[in-house]
Amino acid sequence: MKSSFAKMKGEAALTAGKVGLINPDTAENFHQEQEAEAKRVFKPTEEGWLQAPWQNFKETLGGSLPYMAAPLVAGGIGTAAAGAAPAVLGGTLLGAGLGTLGAFGAGAAQFTGSNLARQMDEGKSYQDADVANAALAALPQSALDT
Repeated sequence: MKSSFAKMKGEAALTAGKVGLINPDTAENFHQEQEAEAKRVFKPTEEGWLQAPWQNFKETLGGSLPYMAAPLVAGGIGTAAAGAAPAVLGGTLLGAGLGTLGAFGAGAAQFTGSNLARQMDEGKSYQDADVANAALAALPQSALDT
């Protein structure tokens, strides 16, 4: 989980740098630091699922849980906020809609960051990584995830 949290922080910085929330050089440096930290704290098992099913399960769960947290929290907040609306205003339906929208938005933001990191993994520089393509690809990814 520590490795995934480090990667998430670095990917969030990439997105923040591309949309002007932080300096792009700062974003790129922070991402590199977080990638190095992720590699330092976690080395995946080399055994396959048949040889080490429990270890592989734990690694998959630990790698996924951090990415599931933000959409889950955002969805819960949207649902709870709308759930406070009186039933005559469609509080339940509104809650489901806002909860889904919150989860979708958080997931899309995360996928945008991971898509930028993926472009860099494939050889693009941070300056050449395309945030528009990363964000467009994040939409169906987040929809499926939500």
